[in-house]
Amino acid sequence: MRLAKLNENKNEPAWGPEAAIFQNQRKHRRRNVRIEAALADAAGTDIGTCMIMNISEGGARLSRLESVALPDKFYLLLTKGTTVRRLCEVAWRNESEYEAGVRFLDRG
Repeated sequence: MRLAKLNENKNEPAWGPEAAIFQNQRKHRRRNVRIEAALADAAGTDIGTCMIMNISEGGARLSRLESVALPDKFYLLLTKGTTVRRLCEVAWRNESEYEAGVRFLDRG
């Protein structure tokens, strides 16, 4: 009997023993945060805002994307009014929850 179910659109276990195993396979430790950030397309044009829910050296989970048409690659601006930004690529999307997981393509 399989004790874990897969999260819809995420390809990762949502709960049960397999979820703990999946979390331990991450390359970088994630920190739970709640940071408002801006989003920009490749040309630097503002495309909206989001909430960073967790972050690591290799990526982040973004939430509150209900009004954002998120492209496959974009910039995540970590602080307003500065040039601190990370080039991101979408790793997964959960459109019903307005969330996405992203991997960082640059070293910030």
